[in-house]
Amino acid sequence: MYQLHFSPSSAAMAPHILLQELGVPFEKVLVDTSTGAHRSEAYRKLNPNGLIPTLVDGDLVLYETAAICLHLCDTHREAGLAPAVGTVERAHFYKWLIWLTNTMQSTLIIYFYTDRWMNPGNDAGVAELKSHAEAKVG
Repeated sequence: MYQLHFSPSSAAMAPHILLQELGVPFEKVLVDTSTGAHRSEAYRKLNPNGLIPTLVDGDLVLYETAAICLHLCDTHREAGLAPAVGTVERAHFYKWLIWLTNTMQSTLIIYFYTDRWMNPGNDAGVAELKSHAEAKVG
């Protein structure tokens, strides 16, 4: 059974949705970032970067959202969630998957968690930050 190490409001959303769509059994393992669990020795044995998500598939441990999604699509081809390898459609699938996990995800984090980059009360800075985020994916 798969184990998806996740945290709310993290990059684990896409693999979580994919696992649900596949209808395969999996266990969600909460990584409580508020207590620093992602920096713990135990978690770093799974993911030395201390980032979320991490997928455990038997002896295989994967991190990076796109890698996890590709692995799930490739090991469950019968579900038809990804086009055939070597096709133009697959190339576009790669493009949009990487855009989702690299561009959209990071932009949403900036947009919704402005307090990570701006001091409290800096309303002009928050507005500018949100404007740049909107322009990036708008």
